[in-house]
Amino acid sequence: MLILVATAHALDVDRPQLSGSSLTSSGTLTRPAPFLDEPESYYVGALITVAKAPLRFETGEPVIDEVFGTELGFGGVVAPRLRLDVAMDLFPGVRFPQHDWSAELETMAIGDTRIGGHWAIAAPRSAGVGVAIDAQARLATGSPLFTSGWGGQGRAIVGGRHRRVGWTVDAGVDYINDPPYLDRKLGSALIGGAGVHVWALEQVVVGAEIDGRHPFAPSGDIAADTSEWAAYVGYTPCSGAQLSVGGGGTVLAGIGTPESRLLLTFGYFRGDCSFRRVGQANAIPPLEHPPPRRRPPPPPPPPRANLTQTAIVIDQSVEFAYESAALLPEATPILQAVAAVLRAHPEVTVLEVAGHTDERGDDAFNLTLSQARAEAVVDWLVGAGIAPERLRARGYGETAPVANGHDEVAWTRNRRVELRILERAPG
Repeated sequence: MLILVATAHALDVDRPQLSGSSLTSSGTLTRPAPFLDEPESYYVGALITVAKAPLRFETGEPVIDEVFGTELGFGGVVAPRLRLDVAMDLFPGVRFPQHDWSAELETMAIGDTRIGGHWAIAAPRSAGVGVAIDAQARLATGSPLFTSGWGGQGRAIVGGRHRRVGWTVDAGVDYINDPPYLDRKLGSALIGGAGVHVWALEQVVVGAEIDGRHPFAPSGDIAADTSEWAAYVGYTPCSGAQLSVGGGGTVLAGIGTPESRLLLTFGYFRGDCSFRRVGQANAIPPLEHPPPRRRPPPPPPPPRANLTQTAIVIDQSVEFAYESAALLPEATPILQAVAAVLRAHPEVTVLEVAGHTDERGDDAFNLTLSQARAEAVVDWLVGAGIAPERLRARGYGETAPVANGHDEVAWTRNRRVELRILERAPG
């Protein structure tokens, strides 16, 4: 009989994702899941992990040298702020030390299957701090040494985001119906952790986290507490695809908290990205006699800026990079039209450039972003020859919407730049 030094629970590759999530997503390391404010979205993803020495004798000698594990997961949004998930663990590679008994153990194993849901009670963008509940049922489909038995898990999650920094704290209970292959009671436990992540670039997130487990009733020579740390970097090449790489190790040693762990996650969101594999045939074969070439449609008319008694009205929006004050090239023609109006009407002596955002995100961040965008427009106009004393920049954040609603149509209308005449010369 093996004398083990901790619980077998953490041998599952599934780990609670902390800092990489935003309460609307299941997270960066665990699996790429859809945002809950995108109705009818779904995802498929995989987590690949390599763990070194996750199982030891009480003497410190490893029972398992390395485990190569894969979690396959999929899920989707079934109701507002409610996502259902299904995940299963596979262990295609297990390397044992050279002992006589090692040949009797499996080198290809199946882990438990988990069915669960994620409910965002309050999203951070509307409440400042978000609250969510995550629950799952665990089906004992795993091979010996790779199962936690029938049971379930529930977590309460609190988190938020300020500008590009996010944080998450969670706590819950892991219920285990002890599997029959061990002569020790593994026991249910308190679980929890915390983490932080930073959006270093528009599409790159860097984070670190720690999570742990404390049994309600530790048994004999089984270690009472286990915990593990991890750090990762995630990259979203385009909306819809996600890739992250991470690593970590032991804080408090136990079964499933290895000396070191490497992780790789990749996945796909419905409808956001499509990739063509190398050598994949075109789904539409070429026509033997292609139709005659049609004349291209005429180019769209140039943007217009019209002077009224109280404002300069533009017929196109001023475009910026995502969560940035950087003007996109599409903004140049409309700003050129605004500059032309100001040159032709010197009687407009003071013009307010007002920046507005939609309701999503932190209030303080939106106010700062709208001010920075208004200043970017002023800087462009000054560079085009408009006297700086004729211009004022002011950001209003999300405080002055022009469209009601909580969908993309309303958000698009509310993200805008307005040009208001504050002073005119008499005459």
